Amino acid sequence: MKKIVLSLSLIFLVAALNGCATMEEIPVIEKVPEAPEAEPLVKYSTEPNYAPVSDRDYRQMTRQKMEDESSLNAGAGSLWVMEGQTSYLFAQNKQRRAGDSTRIKVEGAALKQLETKVSTIQELLNQLEEQRKQAELDQKKLEEDKKLDEAKKLRLAEIEKEKDNILTNGLAGNDATAESIQKLAEENVNKRMPAAIPDLKVKKDEKPVAAVSKKEEKVDLKDVEFIPSRIIEKTAEGMYKISGQQMMTIQKRPYKVIATGMVRPEDFDDQAINSSKIFDPQYDIIHIKKTEKQ
Repeated sequence: MKKIVLSLSLIFLVAALNGCATMEEIPVIEKVPEAPEAEPLVKYSTEPNYAPVSDRDYRQMTRQKMEDESSLNAGAGSLWVMEGQTSYLFAQNKQRRAGDSTRIKVEGAALKQLETKVSTIQELLNQLEEQRKQAELDQKKLEEDKKLDEAKKLRLAEIEKEKDNILTNGLAGNDATAESIQKLAEENVNKRMPAAIPDLKVKKDEKPVAAVSKKEEKVDLKDVEFIPSRIIEKTAEGMYKISGQQMMTIQKRPYKVIATGMVRPEDFDDQAINSSKIFDPQYDIIHIKKTEKQ
């Protein structure tokens, strides 16, 4: 009996294992959404009053506008784009980085601003030149006054010596007075050393020569018409901060024009950026020191 029960148990176990091995997964069928029904096509032949999908903006075309829109540039019809950092095929590179070079074309309000600053610098230089000349005149006058004092002291000493000589030798006679002896001594000194007798009245009344006003030279600003510049950084708003400098001369003195400002990406140009397209422009003119030139 036990053998029969054991054999039946083995049979059921083998059947169960075979059934699990041959069992297949039941596929899940997804429901495909039904496609919407296509709208019927509307033909103008059947519906002549059919309204357009969007409003159309018709504008008057002029001859000048047609010529401007139909004008072709140097690269029209070409696959090779000669712009950007280098040349690119099929694409135009507009990405800029710090260090990319360009130029600022100074004109309009920026040019007038530079002209005003140059004029102010010229006036200051003229004032400094007048002060220098006046200082030279003052120094010359001090030296002349010193020479006059020395000549006056020497003349008085010579007169005193001559008076002693006259009294010792009796050259003025027995009836001579102090005034006649003084006059005779001055005459003898004047005959002996005329160059040592300056005309003090003329020197005191002499007026210093006024500095001749030099005609203001107009500085040629063609040297700063184009200012070489570079991109310093790109701001968080996507604008480029540029800075550049250019040498110039004012009254034979070296100066440097420093220009800074912000440029939009669409206004950036490798050839030159017009100063009117620069935001927050700043133009400074500074003097170059000798140590900086060396």
